[in-house]
Amino acid sequence: MIKILDFYSLLLFVGINNLFLYKYGIRLNNINIYTLIFGYNLFLFIIFYSTIKIKLSNVTLNSIFALIVIAFFSITIYINISFDGENLNVDRWSAMNESIKALLNKEYPYTALTHLGKGSSNLPSIFFIGLPFYLIGNVGFLQSFSFLLFSVVLFKTLKNSKAKLVGILLLTLSIFYWWEIYAKSDLMTNFIIILSFILFSAIKKVNFNKPYLLGFISGFLLYTRLVVIIPLTILLFKNFIKASANTKIHFITAALIIISSLTFLIFRNCPNIETFLNYNPFLLQKKSSQLPLLISLLLILLPFYFSIKVKKPKEIIDFCVLLLSLTVLLSFSITISNYEFSKIIDRHLFDISYFNIITPFVLYKMAYSFDNSSFLNKKVETKLL
Repeated sequence: MIKILDFYSLLLFVGINNLFLYKYGIRLNNINIYTLIFGYNLFLFIIFYSTIKIKLSNVTLNSIFALIVIAFFSITIYINISFDGENLNVDRWSAMNESIKALLNKEYPYTALTHLGKGSSNLPSIFFIGLPFYLIGNVGFLQSFSFLLFSVVLFKTLKNSKAKLVGILLLTLSIFYWWEIYAKSDLMTNFIIILSFILFSAIKKVNFNKPYLLGFISGFLLYTRLVVIIPLTILLFKNFIKASANTKIHFITAALIIISSLTFLIFRNCPNIETFLNYNPFLLQKKSSQLPLLISLLLILLPFYFSIKVKKPKEIIDFCVLLLSLTVLLSFSITISNYEFSKIIDRHLFDISYFNIITPFVLYKMAYSFDNSSFLNKKVETKLL
């Protein structure tokens, strides 16, 4: 019997893919959009039904997995080299690119404008995640790196070879992921990194026995996007309250050190307080939110409750899917209630790419649902972080 959250994840996967396909498919004049949507979903069904039913050895399945990873990684490199970001109507890549350039030139990064004339809403850690790829000449290569990271996560944390293959097919056949690569966006990458941290924390036992390391990593990840507080709280809060006073102090100290250091490095070049008040990432992120204050506060408090309820590591993924999707769906629903759906699509009144904060968790949950012998279903899952 399919569990409710498994079915919910499937609905999210199908719905987000179709939303992206509808938004960009209606621009095609030579094909009916509903025919396109039907054809795409039929194609997905055939691929995954065939993958589940096919009988191949683990060696063959792992070889197919490796070939897909190599081929798709090569495609991401080709896309980033071949397509000029200046021609895109999406400026996430240039927000990162121009901010890093300003930072290296000892300028205030939040007054740097994208190729569309907008400012950056990225928090400081994002700049340092993108820095290596800026230095090699293309911040879009960050997506190539995150693809490899997600592939490693699937391979290392799932034991069933068919589940690994399902996971990589889910990713590479998703319209929302192709958009992410083409747009050179860092949004989905951000949450692939968060997902990886959650899973490898369980495997490598990065727990409160190493509070300085855990605090350092947590503080850095928290300073990528404000919504990251949801998965980090679900992951850490239960064991934080169980930790000793000294452990808590060490964890908080390490987190504050990294956050303070990043804040100093980024904001030291701000010329005056007026500039900071008018050009800062917190202001821009607040403007992009459609959620009333009361709902926003509720969504911040709920992860604490769900963290207490966690009994198995796989439930961390479940709760992340639930709460992150609730955050985006509520914002999307409020926008729809204020405007017609067609206007939201035509006038870009809601950035549907925000759904990509959910998709890494959705993809992984669907993959491990096929993985009867998964790491997440073994006795080791009682060893919470």
